[in-house]
Amino acid sequence: RIYNDALVNIPKNASTLIVNWSHEQNDPNIISEANYLDFEVDKYYVLIRDPFDRWISGVTEYYYRQNKQNKVEIKDLFDRIDMIEFDEHTAPQYQFLNFDYTKNTVFVPMNKEGIHYLNKKFLKYLHHPEKVWESALVDTKVRIQRLLLEKVQKQPSLKDKVMIFYKQDYKIIENYFPHIGLP
Repeated sequence: RIYNDALVNIPKNASTLIVNWSHEQNDPNIISEANYLDFEVDKYYVLIRDPFDRWISGVTEYYYRQNKQNKVEIKDLFDRIDMIEFDEHTAPQYQFLNFDYTKNTVFVPMNKEGIHYLNKKFLKYLHHPEKVWESALVDTKVRIQRLLLEKVQKQPSLKDKVMIFYKQDYKIIENYFPHIGLP
């Protein structure tokens, strides 16, 4: 929350980056633990991500966390891959929009330009984040993503299933970002 504006955090849409960046600013006008359902919001800001890219990242995160705790084999994940949704990292983005997002909402694409726009219009920090967390920084996550993408290439019906599962997310992108040409 900044004054009466709200940033809606969606897992795998730079939410950790934004929260950590906000904490670093020590700005008393930012209440990062605020819930937008608890105050009258003037404007919502929502970082939105390509659903397929988010799914790859979300499944990677899910597997990475499961493997750290239980030493799960990638084969076990692939045996259940048709589930599509494993946890909050793979839940459809629209499920995090617990308000009428057709009003007073600014959808921002989750990319470098989108983060800069969000900073300019909402956060207004003097500096952009210095450290950007990317899965590419962790060898294990890179390996998992590569294996997932290989699995999708070998089983094209899986990508179709993912895209159907995230149909509502794609509709939001189509309605708010028709110029970026996502499927």
